[in-house]
Amino acid sequence: MPKALYLPVLAAISLVGCEEDEIRTYQAPKEQAAARRSPIQKHTTPLAIQWDKPEHWVIHPEPSLTKFAAAVFQLDGEAKISVTPLGGDGGGDLANINRWRRQLGLPTVARLDQQPIKQMQVGASQASIVDLSSPDEANRLIVAILHQPNQTWFVKMNGLNQIVEREKDSFEAFVQSIRFRSE
Repeated sequence: MPKALYLPVLAAISLVGCEEDEIRTYQAPKEQAAARRSPIQKHTTPLAIQWDKPEHWVIHPEPSLTKFAAAVFQLDGEAKISVTPLGGDGGGDLANINRWRRQLGLPTVARLDQQPIKQMQVGASQASIVDLSSPDEANRLIVAILHQPNQTWFVKMNGLNQIVEREKDSFEAFVQSIRFRSE
């Protein structure tokens, strides 16, 4: 076949393959992040969780932040609180503490006993509270680690040191208000 005939033959074949001229669009319902999240959250995970949120904590307006978190709150635009479940031991306390330390520019620790950890009673569970500040003390992170059967919950507040310090009591009250369905 001469090269000059290739283009017209291809065009004819493509037209024969199209039986419909109509373009169709379909809409699939998309779950709204705001509808899934509420200040008192009930989950479809093996252990449901509920809490009492301080009134001045605002649900974070960016839904992409709640991809893995059960909830994200913001404070004055300079600090945020997230509640995140992970399976099993959540990667391990030492590995998580060292990741948070690196995020703040702190050296890692070789053992858990090298990091001060406060224990807090939360219902029938114990929470381990880790409080870290950047070397310049501009930023701070406080995390409550709650181990449950087959999953670990992380309640993390991070942001400017003065805001985190101001909200520390509210954060601890929030953590103590956490209730799991099994309790």
